[in-house]
Amino acid sequence: MRALDLPAGSLGGIVAFYSLIHLRRDAVVPVLRDMARVLGKNGRLLVGCHLGQQDLHVDERFGQSVSLDATLFEPAELAEYLTEAGFTWRKP
Repeated sequence: MRALDLPAGSLGGIVAFYSLIHLRRDAVVPVLRDMARVLGKNGRLLVGCHLGQQDLHVDERFGQSVSLDATLFEPAELAEYLTEAGFTWRKP
């Protein structure tokens, strides 16, 4: 996701469900820019994620030891990142 090995304009759409949450805030716009690069002229990006403002770290999940970091975004923050990366966006 950080460096898509695809030609520019080669995709009609990208589904990014619960993927951006695995990035630090400073990495989101560069990743979105690369997604914009590989999308065709009328390509679509569908983003889904939990809402929030915090950065989370989880050490245990369902009784198992894990090491999981997640970044939660407010809608306005995510909209700003999308705009900065060159996307136009709309609410569902």
